[in-house]
Amino acid sequence: MCIPIPVIVNVTKRDDKNSRDYMVHNLFNNFFYEMFHDHTRDIAQKPDSPFALAYIRDGDFFLSNTKRALSAIVSCKDNRNSIMEGSEAMLRELFRIRQNGFTQSEFDRYRKDMLVHLDNMLEDKNKRESSGFVNEYVRNFLDNEPIPRLEDEVAFWKKELPKLTVADLNNYFRSLFKGDDSNIVITITAPEADTINVPSKQVFMEMYKKVEAEKIAPYIDNVSNLPFLPVEPVAGEIISETTDPDGRIHMTLSNGAKVIVMKTDYKKNEILMQAFAHGGLSLIPAEQYKYSALISGMTAISGWGNYSLADMSKKFVGINANINVGIEDNYQSVAGSCLPVDIKYMLEMTHASFLYPHKDSEAFASFTQRLKRTTLSMDGKPEKAFSDSLQMITYGKSPYNDELKAEEYDSINYDTLLNIYKQRFSDASNFTFTFVGNVNIDSLRPYLEKYIASLPSTYKHEQARSIHEILPGSRSCIFYKEQQTPKATISLQYVAPGEFNVRNQIVGSILGQVLTIIYTKTIREDAGAAYSVSAGCAVDYYPNEQNRIIVRFPTSPQQSDLAISLVDKGLDELVKNGPSQTDVDKVKEYMLKVHQSNQTSNRYWQYVMSFEWNHGYNLDKDYDNLVRSITVKDVQNMAKSIKAGDRLLVVMSSPEKK
Repeated sequence: MCIPIPVIVNVTKRDDKNSRDYMVHNLFNNFFYEMFHDHTRDIAQKPDSPFALAYIRDGDFFLSNTKRALSAIVSCKDNRNSIMEGSEAMLRELFRIRQNGFTQSEFDRYRKDMLVHLDNMLEDKNKRESSGFVNEYVRNFLDNEPIPRLEDEVAFWKKELPKLTVADLNNYFRSLFKGDDSNIVITITAPEADTINVPSKQVFMEMYKKVEAEKIAPYIDNVSNLPFLPVEPVAGEIISETTDPDGRIHMTLSNGAKVIVMKTDYKKNEILMQAFAHGGLSLIPAEQYKYSALISGMTAISGWGNYSLADMSKKFVGINANINVGIEDNYQSVAGSCLPVDIKYMLEMTHASFLYPHKDSEAFASFTQRLKRTTLSMDGKPEKAFSDSLQMITYGKSPYNDELKAEEYDSINYDTLLNIYKQRFSDASNFTFTFVGNVNIDSLRPYLEKYIASLPSTYKHEQARSIHEILPGSRSCIFYKEQQTPKATISLQYVAPGEFNVRNQIVGSILGQVLTIIYTKTIREDAGAAYSVSAGCAVDYYPNEQNRIIVRFPTSPQQSDLAISLVDKGLDELVKNGPSQTDVDKVKEYMLKVHQSNQTSNRYWQYVMSFEWNHGYNLDKDYDNLVRSITVKDVQNMAKSIKAGDRLLVVMSSPEKK
């Protein structure tokens, strides 16, 4: 359920947009969004939060581009009285701001962040993405949005930002959210359900007036003064350092951790980091695998060290550094990015991710309740039944396919999950850290010694176990679920043993794209038997080396048999006659163009390094020549070998029996 409360504002005339006031008001609208999000996020993270999400958005009033609206939107829970409870809590935060304004410390924080952002933009002005220019040109053409030179825009804000005050911000907010409520529109959208109580206009307005009449205390902007890390690290050492023929620096640290650094100048203000270790979820007890989404997800909502997620945004204001932790079936990882000047903070956060995941019981309880509601809302839906059937057909009955039931969320032991997480990050010697970007190696070394070489190691060098193996043989599952909009969803997987290497991966990519071209024409365009068709070829290395053709599409129940027959017919024809030279050339040309574009992307080189760590192959080496060398026969042979595997997994959901 969504409750928008737009504040209607006249659109600035086209000719008035090249003005200081217009620029400042746009900035203030962005500040509103960020600050209001801070206020409501603190509420939403509590287990008894009256709403799931509340935020402010500036834009057109519904579909009208002749009226602007600063809309406050609340996404309510799905219990009977949630509309009133969620709306009342969101309105109280709106009126808190109208009565008391935003605080000086909030304003200072976002102004400082804006100034840092401007410096970063100017530093990388020659590395801007083409899409950014296109979007600016479109807005300028359609709406006469200002499009100053970047240097002029930065100079403008450098001059104007120090002049702006929190009083200016609050006065502008009150000019929009007027005390007489003369420009307020309230709308409610909700599903038709007996479990939802949609209030009448009178009841809702009585609640609105009640909240408006309250004397609401000012927002308290709590900022912690604790050190970020509970314990100051004792630095280790770099015990070896070499440079490979490609210019990448390889280090071994005193705790056994490996480091690879690739310095680039593609973006002056970007450093990307990834750290990987084998093992992952495959090494936790099978009966605990169903908690995997919680184990990875809990760190995203709880922060690091002595700081909650909300506190971190305040502590690291003006600092551009962040990390994300992931635990997959066969490895665990930490990914990060930062400005070169902020690399210390990224590595400090990385140190905390190994040793000090922040325990935030309220945020965790709120997180589990949100997942519980999602589980309940998906129960019985065709999409969930399809996903479950696909898992069962592919992998069979296994504890690695078990999922948490809604009632189990209430008895989850937070400390148990934290211990599982910490165990996955207990052996630094098993990790390889890669850095790509504008890295100053002399600046990096002391931070590696302090924050990475100081991490504990067990020297077990764990390897992943094999889980989620596809069962032998062919199987199919067809089930029927009533739907409001009748639609059949179909998935076909052709599976065969294969060999994992870079060349085969390229052949598989070409095969998947060629099949998409074929099926789009035969199934969608010629037969009109599907709304869209997605085809791909996976060249797997884990848990077994195998090749899979995967085709998935939605269709009408009446045309499902025709569509399935066209999938098999198209593959048989490709096996017999090979793909057309035109289709293969088209795909290869696209792949070479993408590869050329990737050459100046740090993210691409980060992927190349992670691929080499994971698979032992340099994905980029001789890539263009490999792509050019792939023939129609190569694609045909891979299709032939997969079809000859004689293993077909079919899942179809349908709204009715034919």
